Amino acid sequence: MSVLRKLLADAAIRNRVVEILLVTRTDLDPAKVGPVVAEAAQALVKQGVAERALAAQLIGGFQLLALEDDLLALVGREESRRDALISLQQLRTTKPDAVAALVGTSPADVSNLALRALVASRAPQASALAMKLYPTLSVNDRKVVLDGISGTKAGAKAIAAGLVDKSVAIADIETPVAEKLAIALGDSPELAIVSSQLGGVFRSVLTLDGSNDAVAKSGLVLKGTFTVETWVRLDGKIDNNDSLLGGGGKLDLNFAGGIFRAYMGGEIRDAVVSSKPTSVGIWTHIALTRDAAGILRVYQDGELTGTSKSAQPHDLPGLTLGWSTPAGGTQGAFAEYRIWNVERKPAEVRTNMTRTFAGEKLPESLVFASASGDAAWGKLGKGAKIVRTTDAPPLLNAEQFAAVAQKTARFMALSAKAGDAAKGKTLVALCQACHMINGQGGLIGPNLSGAGAMGMEAVIRNIIEPNAAIEAAYRIFQVKLKAGEVIEAFYVSEDATAYVIRQAGGADRRIPKAEVSSAKYLRRSLMPEGLLDGFSDEQVTDLFAYLKTLK
Repeated sequence: MSVLRKLLADAAIRNRVVEILLVTRTDLDPAKVGPVVAEAAQALVKQGVAERALAAQLIGGFQLLALEDDLLALVGREESRRDALISLQQLRTTKPDAVAALVGTSPADVSNLALRALVASRAPQASALAMKLYPTLSVNDRKVVLDGISGTKAGAKAIAAGLVDKSVAIADIETPVAEKLAIALGDSPELAIVSSQLGGVFRSVLTLDGSNDAVAKSGLVLKGTFTVETWVRLDGKIDNNDSLLGGGGKLDLNFAGGIFRAYMGGEIRDAVVSSKPTSVGIWTHIALTRDAAGILRVYQDGELTGTSKSAQPHDLPGLTLGWSTPAGGTQGAFAEYRIWNVERKPAEVRTNMTRTFAGEKLPESLVFASASGDAAWGKLGKGAKIVRTTDAPPLLNAEQFAAVAQKTARFMALSAKAGDAAKGKTLVALCQACHMINGQGGLIGPNLSGAGAMGMEAVIRNIIEPNAAIEAAYRIFQVKLKAGEVIEAFYVSEDATAYVIRQAGGADRRIPKAEVSSAKYLRRSLMPEGLLDGFSDEQVTDLFAYLKTLK
C-alpha cells in the first residue's frame, strides 16, 4: 500500500494511476485499498480544479461515504459542480436536499445530473423530494424519476400515492416501471392500488410447470397454408420436453438442444430448424409458417432463421398446445398465441409480432387467438395455469400499435430532411450516456459508431420499440436485494461472492451475493421507450442528420 500511496502523490503519473484504479476497482479489496484511496482523495480535494475532479471520481468510484461532505462542498463550486454531482449519484448520497435544490436550475445539464443524483439517493426522504418536483419536470425527467425510485419500497409507495392524488398520470407508468413497482410493493395495500389503475400492464399468460399435464387441449388442426406464432418464455433447462404444439407423432414444435425446430415424425424428423438458440427465461417470439407449396419457414423475434429443404404439405390433426413427445412437458409460459390459416409474410411477422388482438374483432384468417379470452386456451391440464403478471412480452393494442406506426412515419419523414449534423452532435450526448460513439460514451448499449450504415429505418425501429428485438448482450439484468430494493442494470461480470453491474451515468457497482435474493435477465432492452418524446421536430432531424454521418 505504501507504493500505491507514493504513486498517487506523484503528480506526473497520478491521472494514469487513478484511471487504472477506477477500471480495476471491482477486483480490488476495498478493506486494503480504501484507506489509501481515501487519503489521496482528501489531499486532492483541497487542490486545483483538475485535482478536485480526480478526488470526486475516487470518492464516487470507491464509495467513500465518509467523504460525502467533501463532495457536497464541491457542489458549491461552479467549476467542480458537475463532477461532484456525478459522484454523488455513484455514492447514492445520504443527503439529497442539496442536490434537490439544483433540480430545475440552469444550465440544464446540471439540473439533470442533480435529478439523477437525487433519485439514486439511499436516503428515505429522497423519493418524497423527487415526487414533490415531479409536476414541474419535463417528460424525459419524469421518466428518470419513475425509473429511479420505483425499485425501492419508499419510492414505489410514493408513486402509488401519486397515482391516487393524480399527480402521476396512468399514462406515465410504462411496463418496466410497473414491473418494479409490483416487486417493490410485494403484498402491500399499495400494490392493489397500482394493479387496479394499471390493469393494461398486468397481462394474462399461460404458465406451464414442466409436467406431462402441462398442456392446453384445444384440438387444433393445421391444413394447407398456416402460421403458428406465439411469445414463449422457457424456464429451466431447454430441451425437447419443451414444445409449442404437437400431437399424434406427426408434429412436435420443440426446442431440442435449446433450438426451435419442427419435428414431423420418424421418417421426416426435423423438417426445419432455427439457426438461433433460445435464451432461458426470456420472452422470445417464435413463428412457423407454411406456404402453398408446403415449404416451412421459422422466424425468431421477427427475423427469418430457417427454411425447410423439402415440402411438407400434409394435414396435421389432433394438436395440443404445449404437448411434447417425451414423458416430461413444457416449463415456461405462452402469451399472445395465434394460429392463422394463411402464410404470414416476413414483413407481417416482423411488424406485427408485438401486436395484440385483445378486446378486438379477430381477422377472418386468424383462427385461434389466446388474446380473445382465457377460455380460448381450451381445457387446461393440471400442469397449466392462467396467471396475471407484469412478466409479459412487449405487446401493443390497436391504439398503441397505430401510435407506433404514426411515430415511425413521423420519424422517417424527419430523418429524410436535411438537418444540421453539427447541432445533432450536441444532442447525441443523450445517447452517449449508454452508447459509445467514436471512442466516447458509455459501455452499456451497442456501439453506435456505425449507426449510419444501419439505415434510418432500423435505427428508428430500435428507438421506438427497443424491446421488440434485443441483442442478448443488452438485456436488462435485474437484481432484487434482500432489503427489498430492485436494481435494473447492465450485467458486467460476477465471481463467487458478488455481481458487478453498470447503470447509465454511474460507476460499476459490486453487489455481494449474500445481499441478493434473486438475479435474472429480463426480456427488456436497457434503452428506455419514448427517448425522443421531449425533442422538437428540428432536434429530431438534426440528431438523425448526425447519426447518418456515423459509418
